Amino acid sequence: MKGHPLTITLHPPEKWTKISTGLPASPSNPFVRLAQNYDELVDCPIEIGNQTILSFSVNGIPHEISIYGQGKFQADSITKKIKRIVETEVGIMRDIDYPRYVFLVQFQPSGGGGLEHRNSCVLQVDRWALQGKRLNGFLGLVAHEYFHNWNVKRLRPKALGPFDYDRENYTWLLWVAEGFTTYYGGQTMLRAKFRSAKAYMKGLASGAKYLAATPGNRIEPVDEASFDAWIKYYRRDENSVNTTISYYNKGAMIATLLDLIIRHQTKGTQSLDDLMRHLYQKYYKKLNRWYTEREFEQECEALAGLPLGDFFSRYVSGTDSIDYNRYFRLAGIELYKKGLSHEDSLKGYSGMAFASKNGNAVVRTVLAGSPAFRAGIYVNDEILAIDNFRVTVSNVKEYLQRKHPGERVRVLLNRRGLIRDISLKLGLQPDTHFAIRKIEKPTELQKKIYESYFETKWENPK
Repeated sequence: MKGHPLTITLHPPEKWTKISTGLPASPSNPFVRLAQNYDELVDCPIEIGNQTILSFSVNGIPHEISIYGQGKFQADSITKKIKRIVETEVGIMRDIDYPRYVFLVQFQPSGGGGLEHRNSCVLQVDRWALQGKRLNGFLGLVAHEYFHNWNVKRLRPKALGPFDYDRENYTWLLWVAEGFTTYYGGQTMLRAKFRSAKAYMKGLASGAKYLAATPGNRIEPVDEASFDAWIKYYRRDENSVNTTISYYNKGAMIATLLDLIIRHQTKGTQSLDDLMRHLYQKYYKKLNRWYTEREFEQECEALAGLPLGDFFSRYVSGTDSIDYNRYFRLAGIELYKKGLSHEDSLKGYSGMAFASKNGNAVVRTVLAGSPAFRAGIYVNDEILAIDNFRVTVSNVKEYLQRKHPGERVRVLLNRRGLIRDISLKLGLQPDTHFAIRKIEKPTELQKKIYESYFETKWENPK
């Protein structure tokens, strides 16, 4: 019966008067909703209650913002800002393929996240996420989930629809589905003027820092991380940082590099936007199907006008360190190490992170190759004392950092009821503090790419 149309009749409590869902209503009764098939039904969350409902239109298409729960927000401001995100992303993809869209904002006591649907998205945030400086974080979540309207819900790898509901759906392309969406979430914030060019460059540097500081980046290719999402990304353990990489973060970085390659190869006349529009029009609109890994690579090569097999084998299917400045300099910028401050250079580094067990310090993670790793300290070891001084979770990190790189400390620990006395030689903190600056003598093409990419005028560095 999966392909048959469905009618859903809702019988809410008497005092619940509002329904928020992507399912269209029957013309005669708002409590009767219609679905073309089972796929549409399960892709449309239904919220019933007395939630706040805001609305706006873009290109004549109605959009609804449903806000549930206790939290502070300014209705007019939130409406205008979400509308600007929609307008910006519609401007990128140049198509709206739904008759109505619903943003389901749900205030939670803590935590949060988002989930995309074909004509709606769920945005869960804590009660203070729509206030002050934190508002931009919420808008970034909106930008990400809304861009999935094109990338994933329509333009998609084969496994991502129609779904096989009887088993997990595996794909090698989550680095595109999620990583490129992460990239366009950031680009939307830049283009909608919610983020400055300076802040955007800081974000690029943070992305490079994450990859450099994650040992798993040297172990797991990003396409493999995509395929292993079911068994690794969503089942993280104490060693995940050493063996896995996020396809969100690395996928977004690869999107950045491909965008700069395309802009350079086309002399600034085209960009990753053109690739996404072309893929959307060809595979979703014209062929009405998914795309494969090879088809995606071929489309990138066709637009860039050069072979990209080496790029994909090194950075997508391989674990080579990214040569950032080979690509960043195409836009007149470069990545550099800020270097450790004098204060940080004096702090001892162990490579451990700690959790609390009744106030005691228990090792939560040990980075591969770190001093603690080499000394043979394990996850779940309980640190009892350092140099015969009792330590707890509140002071163990501070105690270690008071020591200098190269110094040895005696670590007394409890390992499954057995007491161990381990000699730990502290190291220097890894120098993964990156920043981005403009190059000094850009070409006209570099300046052109910089200005179109960051949507700001080039000003010579002081």
